[in-house]
Amino acid sequence: MENTHYKSIKTIDAALAAKGYDLAQVEEMFAAVPDELRKGIIKTFTRELIISAINGTWKADYSNRKQKKWFPWYVVQNEEPSPAVGLSLDVCRYDRARASVGPRHTFETEEQARHYATYFREFDEQYYSQNN
Repeated sequence: MENTHYKSIKTIDAALAAKGYDLAQVEEMFAAVPDELRKGIIKTFTRELIISAINGTWKADYSNRKQKKWFPWYVVQNEEPSPAVGLSLDVCRYDRARASVGPRHTFETEEQARHYATYFREFDEQYYSQNN
């Protein structure tokens, strides 16, 4: 049976709701964090929740080298002099999901990785450029 639960997760609000949160709750969780760190921490936590919501119950088994673990591989496109980072999906891969990708940033299927890259590319642009 194909796992298609993730197809309805197209927004940050939908991803947070799938994990039992809303943005106000997430922001409140980190209210005590100093201002200069808070936005980045909230973005990191939110990103973890989005990926977890898309993955559902699937967990990567990093002791199993035969298990495919997919991730979106972006190409950075930055037009000078803009400080913004522009990301475009280059490819979804499973054969290079190493520590540089991060064990919680992989997906069970290529379709899930593409779904994430399609609907959350702008979020990742802000995340990677640190334009919090």
